[in-house]
Amino acid sequence: MPTNRTNNPTLPSVDRVLGKLFTKLDSEELLTLCTELTNIKVRHWRKGDIIYRHGDAVYEGVILSSGLIRVFDHQYDHEINLRFLSDASILVPFYGLTTNRPPYTASETAECLSDCQGYSFELDWTASDSQWAEFLKLEISLCHYRSVENRLRTFHSTTATQRYHSFLATMPQRVVQEMPSFHIASYLGISPETLSRIR
Repeated sequence: MPTNRTNNPTLPSVDRVLGKLFTKLDSEELLTLCTELTNIKVRHWRKGDIIYRHGDAVYEGVILSSGLIRVFDHQYDHEINLRFLSDASILVPFYGLTTNRPPYTASETAECLSDCQGYSFELDWTASDSQWAEFLKLEISLCHYRSVENRLRTFHSTTATQRYHSFLATMPQRVVQEMPSFHIASYLGISPETLSRIR
């Protein structure tokens, strides 16, 4: 389970983390956004922690400062990796966020693949009429759209080698360098043995 950590000099402030995500916002706008976010808590997760599972009612979103998270689902008794998140990311049950009101039902599972730290915030706020709530939902949607488009381009490549090169070109460096090979293979839809030969 996540634990609160109140005095952590290595954890950047919320506005600094969000500033890496929303580069078009100036410092005053970032502080306004942070003020609007409700009930922000410092969080720490250990490697192997499950932040939420498929079917869970999810009440909090995560602003990830550092760490690796994989988002996956089960299909035909196999785990299918859907997304990888690393430093300076936001984790929410995206499908629920775009189709329902809080609490959002997760259609996926989010697992920490390393020790992770960051912040949580109440998802109830995203259903408010605040312009910043709308801004955050739009930015999250755009981020997911770009991720899906990159994934589609990867799968339209005709060979496993091209898929892997596309992965290298579009993924954050920490994901490329630290993600276990069998998870990358699952994400690319190839066998671990094929990935090993390509590398």
